[in-house]
Amino acid sequence: MLTTIPATLGEGAAFENEVLRQALKELQGLTTVVVAGAAAGTKMDVPALRTEDTLLSVLAFVTAGGGPVDDTANVTIVDTHAFGTITIAGDPVDGDTVTVNDAIYTFKDTPAAVRDVLITTGDDTAMALALSNAINEWENRRLDSNWNTPAVVASAALGVVTVTSVVDGAGNGPVVTDIGSTITISNADPSAVTATLVSAGNTDAVVVNGVTFTIKTVPVDLDVDMPVMGTDDEQAEELARAVNAYMTKFGTLDVVASFLSNVVTFTPFFPEAGNIISLTESATNVAVTGTGFLTDGTATGGITSTTNNAANTMVVTFHNKQ
Repeated sequence: MLTTIPATLGEGAAFENEVLRQALKELQGLTTVVVAGAAAGTKMDVPALRTEDTLLSVLAFVTAGGGPVDDTANVTIVDTHAFGTITIAGDPVDGDTVTVNDAIYTFKDTPAAVRDVLITTGDDTAMALALSNAINEWENRRLDSNWNTPAVVASAALGVVTVTSVVDGAGNGPVVTDIGSTITISNADPSAVTATLVSAGNTDAVVVNGVTFTIKTVPVDLDVDMPVMGTDDEQAEELARAVNAYMTKFGTLDVVASFLSNVVTFTPFFPEAGNIISLTESATNVAVTGTGFLTDGTATGGITSTTNNAANTMVVTFHNKQ
């Protein structure tokens, strides 16, 4: 609900509770975009839109002409957070485990350790709630004099635990590109981007989170220039060294580089802060869904509709709260 400005505007009356300031602030977040329609259940990209925003209206216009049709009631905002589920459908066995990212949670008849979860025979709902609580307690644990920065938050309903990334969108996966024709970038898994060097030489370069590392016969800027090495394996080692040295010196890359033969792998320096969910299980009567980078999430905000709008142009108006 947007702020209502009193009718006394312009008559010299004072505004209580900063009404005018609040209204102007809300208008700054008022956004209208035009997007191509899509089939029912298919995402329509609206990059700035997030689930916490307020969807005000979605109007569908037939591209051949005609008046607008209000489709707002049929539209859902697409969540940009990665998430997965852990479903308990029966009793686990003592010692069975579920792993959330790198943390192992163990089902026990008699819990004794921090991440142990009590097996409540015949009560999937109670076990899901116990597992959810264990995940949240571990994510918000005390580390020396500080609190851990949680990577995920868990919730439970009936026998299902939903684990959701705290970070949305693309998270902190490395952004890596190449300059030249001798280096191939692979980001099939954006949480571990690789650069493969084949006959890499003078002026070839790799751009890591906006910083360009260049191979040069005569290096000039020793923070970002690398000497030409004898083999691609040696060049890969030199690239990894340069990236890590830059990170150590400036602390701004948020990337760790490693190498194997002629392949350099770039991973987030703070992996726990990224939009990455990894769920696995080794348990009876327990199943997981949603594992990997941005699984069941998306790097771009958007909407879906239960209406087939493939032939329409959509006008989306929302209040952006970010």
